[in-house]
Amino acid sequence: MTRSAEQHGDQDDITLVDLAAVLVENRITFFLVFVLIAISGFAYALLAPEKHQYASLVQMARDGAGQTPLESPTAMIASLESRWLPDVADDYMELEGEKLPIEVSFSNPNGTALIRMASEAEGDDANTVKRIHEAVIEKIQSSQAKLLAENKTSLENEMESLDKVIEGLQAGRNTDQALVQMVQRKANLKSKLDRLQGAQTLAIGRESLQSTGPRRTVVVVLAVGVGGILGVFSAFLVHFVRQVRMRVNES
Repeated sequence: MTRSAEQHGDQDDITLVDLAAVLVENRITFFLVFVLIAISGFAYALLAPEKHQYASLVQMARDGAGQTPLESPTAMIASLESRWLPDVADDYMELEGEKLPIEVSFSNPNGTALIRMASEAEGDDANTVKRIHEAVIEKIQSSQAKLLAENKTSLENEMESLDKVIEGLQAGRNTDQALVQMVQRKANLKSKLDRLQGAQTLAIGRESLQSTGPRRTVVVVLAVGVGGILGVFSAFLVHFVRQVRMRVNES
């Protein structure tokens, strides 16, 4: 019993030579699968259009001294995503009869009053990207201009109120200290009013230097690697199917 089991175990052992023999026996299957996938990878790398990132940059209205935005960038991005971009999409649908062909993302670089818009598109869609970005920027500029006007009006009204207070103090007695404080306060408001700066468009649809998709060499290398793996797998699969058929025919 022991000798018979050992002989049976020896027959079931598979060596590297056996595996190589199976691969050589089914080399046609291996090469067919390998060449098919490799050629597909080469074709994709050569024919697939390159995509680039297009970025637009807007400087929000701000207090010129500390470059502090008049509106929170987080609130601005929320308005862009929930209101203004959908409005632009609706306008595009009315004019072109289709949805926006690109996606637009918004971000705020840390510590700045900048709003960055980014989209990925093929080179043929560059003008469409700029057109959509310009429409969104118009929304930003309109909102920021209104906010700037409101801040100016508020400061001017406060300065007018101070003028009346100053006139009353000038007519009174022993009001020198209070008068100096009011004049100083008015000067501070005037300085703050002069420092206010409106929104500025710094860039519209600026194209990235490098494409955003995978590099062609990477695609080719992956195609060759996957082709080799699937080729080997297909060769052993064909051998397995052949062996099963032989066992079925023998039985």
